Amino acid sequence: MAKSRNEFVRVKLQYLSDPNDDPLMFDLKIDEDRRPMGKWPIFGLCGDIKGDPSDLYPIVLHEDGLVNFGSETESRYRFWETNLRKCRIVKGERVIFRSDPGDGRVKQEEWAYQIASVAVVGDREI
Repeated sequence: MAKSRNEFVRVKLQYLSDPNDDPLMFDLKIDEDRRPMGKWPIFGLCGDIKGDPSDLYPIVLHEDGLVNFGSETESRYRFWETNLRKCRIVKGERVIFRSDPGDGRVKQEEWAYQIASVAVVGDREI
């Protein structure tokens, strides 16, 4: 768990309704209050990094809270809104994702995730 100021961490989010569903992971920088820092895009993955690499999908969390799941995703699920940038990055914190309401003809869906783990990203060179 991050102990000092301004650390890069890897956050693993687990879907509350189905813990066996693929987790979401984001690498981000947190401040001393354990809140995400910066206005740059936050990169992440959908899928289990311990599983089949072909089942991993890159995702991007933009400054406005919109997550892009990529062009291979069904259009109504490609963009989600989230409150992750406003959350404290601590184990057990709930994070909400909402489907893009688009033009309003499709009902917006909502999913609750929970921070399952927070790990400091190593700073050693390889």
